Amino acid sequence: MPEGHVTIQTDLERLEKSADRNLLQFNQGKFKVLHLGRNNSLHQYMLGDTHMMLCRKGTVGVLVDTKMNMNKQCALALKKSDGSLGCMRQSIASRLREVILALCSLLVRPPLEYGVHL
Repeated sequence: MPEGHVTIQTDLERLEKSADRNLLQFNQGKFKVLHLGRNNSLHQYMLGDTHMMLCRKGTVGVLVDTKMNMNKQCALALKKSDGSLGCMRQSIASRLREVILALCSLLVRPPLEYGVHL
């Protein structure tokens, strides 16, 4: 087993022991493993005496799949910004440049910037 896998498994065992000491339990149904990269050996990790489930897509504040594809994240950012523009078009009576720019910088720009940084 490569060193990285051993380190991760050791950390999981330390978390389990710490939880036991503090009389806590992990909800093992919520623990999943997302393997990233092309040459990943798809190692099976254990939490306690239960194998952790594998998942194909993950969300850690960012939508990503096993091929590191973030198209869905960008599409969601675009959809959210487009929806904000539609709401502004329907509900804002003022067409003053200052009003539109302020609303765009608050509602439209942040989701797009977040998606672009990815």
